[in-house]
Amino acid sequence: MQLGFLNDRSYTSHIALALISVTTTSSLLAEDEGQAYIGLNSGLMLIDSSVGYEDPVSLGVYGGYQFSDMGFAIEGQMTLPISSAESGIASAGDLDIFTLGVYGVWRSPGRVYFKGKAGFMYEYLSTDFAGFPLEESGFGLSLGVGGGVRITKTIAAELEYTIIETDIDYLSLGLTYSF
Repeated sequence: MQLGFLNDRSYTSHIALALISVTTTSSLLAEDEGQAYIGLNSGLMLIDSSVGYEDPVSLGVYGGYQFSDMGFAIEGQMTLPISSAESGIASAGDLDIFTLGVYGVWRSPGRVYFKGKAGFMYEYLSTDFAGFPLEESGFGLSLGVGGGVRITKTIAAELEYTIIETDIDYLSLGLTYSF
């Protein structure tokens, strides 16, 4: 079997450049070790009051990898409902909100720090109206801001506000463990 595309100089150049990049990146990461972390938070899903639901409580689980002291990290987060959002409308059922997101995160240096994040999120909402189940899901952009305090070298407490969609936000307090 012949791999004809390897005869083209541009493909060969791209492969060589990719190998050099991987080698260089690997050596830089070896010199500049980052830190993995996991965390647990809980808070309110803040639902726009015009929708007619009370704010439910959610539990969030997250983890990521912070690249050295630069403050940049990649983070994944999942939130699950602890309590359902109750409606003031008799024919509307309780609302449950589930989210799954991937973010680019930046934390400022210092014991007390600022946190900003941007990424993509999948959300799933379920309720029933007049006895009929209703479900909605979709992907979208998600942004968050917050701050934290490094309690020890490995434990931090964070307060965060995350935009889920135009009428749902998540205000949470959590603990992060770095290892």
